[in-house]
Amino acid sequence: MMIPARIRQIVKVTAVASALVLLCFLAYDRGAGVAFGVTSVWMIANLLIWTVVMRIALNPGDDKPGVGILLAAVSVKLFLLIGGVVALKVFAPYNRLQLYAIIAGVSSVLIVAFLKALGSRVAALVTAAPAGTEKKQAAKV
Repeated sequence: MMIPARIRQIVKVTAVASALVLLCFLAYDRGAGVAFGVTSVWMIANLLIWTVVMRIALNPGDDKPGVGILLAAVSVKLFLLIGGVVALKVFAPYNRLQLYAIIAGVSSVLIVAFLKALGSRVAALVTAAPAGTEKKQAAKV
């Protein structure tokens, strides 16, 4: 099962950005750094598993993978979900910076996906702008 190029790009950018943010958290609080790193990896794994589940479930045609693969992917997803909730309970209580690190780690994939979509939208608007717009503005000056 191949992961789409957009998802691979989101994973790569998230990994690089998370590594940089991880260094910042580690500089202040090792617990916050660990919390951020673990939740970032957890969210990347969730994205990849959801991609596999959706591609299997929504793939039309006869070349669709079997129900066993779909059940395995859903099982891995549930394991990640339950494991994440249990880990949050086991390692509680958290200080304020660790809570911010957890929130940032969980949000990392979503933020990168949002910024990628926003950038694509802005690029589409810029390339779709009428050619005569610049001349009219220059004439007014």
